Amino acid sequence: FFFQAEDGIRDHCVTGVQTCALPISPATFQGRLYRATVGRHAAAVQVVEQVCLGLADVVEAGALEGPETEALLQRFLAPMLDAGADTIVLGCTHYPFVIDTIRRLVGPDIAVIDPAPAVARHLASLLHHYALEAPSQTPATHRFLTTGDAPGFDRDAARLIQRSTQSEAILWDAAAEHLAVWSSRRQHSPPGAP
Repeated sequence: FFFQAEDGIRDHCVTGVQTCALPISPATFQGRLYRATVGRHAAAVQVVEQVCLGLADVVEAGALEGPETEALLQRFLAPMLDAGADTIVLGCTHYPFVIDTIRRLVGPDIAVIDPAPAVARHLASLLHHYALEAPSQTPATHRFLTTGDAPGFDRDAARLIQRSTQSEAILWDAAAEHLAVWSSRRQHSPPGAP
């Protein structure tokens, strides 16, 4: 959730963008790391934040299109468009499932960005940096972790990505967010800084 917004802000709310709209989940919006990232990477850009309460639930229910979904999206997109957004960076991992509808609703003059490729590049660089890359001859394995209901996640994954998963439920606590804030600060500090 958060890394989607962070990497999207860092990679897409810079060059040539005047007004960057961020449809985000309530949990992302409340995080300190999100606030720090907006301040660090989007200081020269007008950022329009739009909490999309309920949109992730609609996606998880598989209602990716249809009149109700479009009406919900239009309600969330209207403030972004009214603010003059020229770029919309999707700030939740659920939102790319409705990216085609969003693009159709906002028209061709507004860039709608799925930051998942930026997240993947960032992860690849971290794996490389910490020498955690798997050898190329090692077959890939996937581990799915969720802070929610594991069986529900597995049902959603089957519906949304057509993949059978056996996810594991994990706990997320404030200590993890503090570590992420510390890690992000170190990443953007000069070499040798504490």
